[in-house]
Amino acid sequence: MEAQEPCCRIEKLLAEHEIQILDSDKMSEGAHSFIVYKIKIEDVEVKRRYSEFESLRSTLLKLHPSCIIPPLPEKTSLAQYATKQNRAKNDVLMIQKRKRMLQSFLKRISMHFVLSKEHIFHRFFEDLPWSEVVQSVPAANSKKADSPTSSAMSHSRTNSESTVRLSDSLEDLRKPDPRFQECETYTSKFEHSIANTEKAQRKLTKKLGDLAADYSEFGACLNAVSLNESEELASAIERVGQAVDSSFLSTKTLANSLQYEFNEPLQEYEQYSVTIRKILKARGKKYTQLEGIIDSLKHKKAALEELEKSEAESKRLEEVLRSSDAPEGPEVHSLAATDQVPELENGVEELQVTDLSNGSNGTSAGETSTVTKRRSFLGKISHKIHGIVDNDPEATRRLQITKNRDQIESLEDQLEECSQDLSSTSSEIQLNLDFFQRQKEYDLRGILLNYAKAHLAWCQTNLQAWQEASEEVDKITE
Repeated sequence: MEAQEPCCRIEKLLAEHEIQILDSDKMSEGAHSFIVYKIKIEDVEVKRRYSEFESLRSTLLKLHPSCIIPPLPEKTSLAQYATKQNRAKNDVLMIQKRKRMLQSFLKRISMHFVLSKEHIFHRFFEDLPWSEVVQSVPAANSKKADSPTSSAMSHSRTNSESTVRLSDSLEDLRKPDPRFQECETYTSKFEHSIANTEKAQRKLTKKLGDLAADYSEFGACLNAVSLNESEELASAIERVGQAVDSSFLSTKTLANSLQYEFNEPLQEYEQYSVTIRKILKARGKKYTQLEGIIDSLKHKKAALEELEKSEAESKRLEEVLRSSDAPEGPEVHSLAATDQVPELENGVEELQVTDLSNGSNGTSAGETSTVTKRRSFLGKISHKIHGIVDNDPEATRRLQITKNRDQIESLEDQLEECSQDLSSTSSEIQLNLDFFQRQKEYDLRGILLNYAKAHLAWCQTNLQAWQEASEEVDKITE
């Protein structure tokens, strides 16, 4: 398979050069100030603010809802604003951390097998207002709405009997895919374990920072003591003080290295877990929708079968009546209607029989007239009952059969669309999960190697400093 040609110069640069965020600047717009980050790829430079990174991620999520989009560093929390007030947004350490994590965000997109080819990502590095770039990509707003699943959902909402259930967890599915069920379980466990690891390491990093500060204070004290002594003892104390100073610097370097190369990557993977769970949840909703359509189709087919049985029985009765020279026309329809309201008909007949028996008991002409009127009244009621129940039940039944067949055809179309959409979504998610697993294994290996190397460098630096201090102390004569 031939390699696809780059769609623009930026894509070619991304394949050959690393993305760097060189610096951050404070800019003002009216009465508001904000931080912008200078991005560089070879000879291309552009400045973007944090909100534009957020917009890029949101746009990629709309265009590729089944892709695992890399996370962004968290925003400054309300607690930080409350404690540091306006200084929080200008905090140097926070800005430096955000620079590193924003650079990681862009690098991870550039290495993704789908996102790296998305042209709107390439345009993020153009020196144009980002709002204009987003507006020039209408697919970012319409693609999600035009998906087969959305179309099927809107179609099914027009029919109250094919309403689709939605689920928030794979546990609610009747027949969940074991692969994704296992993935959801693993992701929850991974997120929990990573969060605990990062929390424990954060405590260690803080203690290393405190230890470095104590070394700094202790080194200064030893240097002051050496000034009060003379010759060999002063030199030995000074050399021990220098070893303590070296321990201060190496411990501070260790704490910073662990923060950059261990804590921050773990924080990224904790956020990755949240993203994966959201993707699996969205797929679960599609699967639940498919189950709902299957249920509706099953019920509609059962109803159609009952109606067709009734239609066949009606035709059989009609043939029997015709073969026995029974009166045709309205009488046949009346017979069909009578089957639907036997209790009402029986009540009317009983009333008529009672009136006839009363009229035959030698009543006067006035009483006979009353009975005749009552008969007429009851006859009208019987006629009205037939009109209310159905003027033409056979025609109504045929209309219902036609309606059910149309609904079944519509549901079958929806079923095919949703099945294809779910299959496509599942394949895309699986490809992303496989890519993520390879990336995770590679990153965790690098994280652990960096962790070991940082401690090794710390130990070697301290060993050399303390060996020199020991040699100087040995020079003191007894």
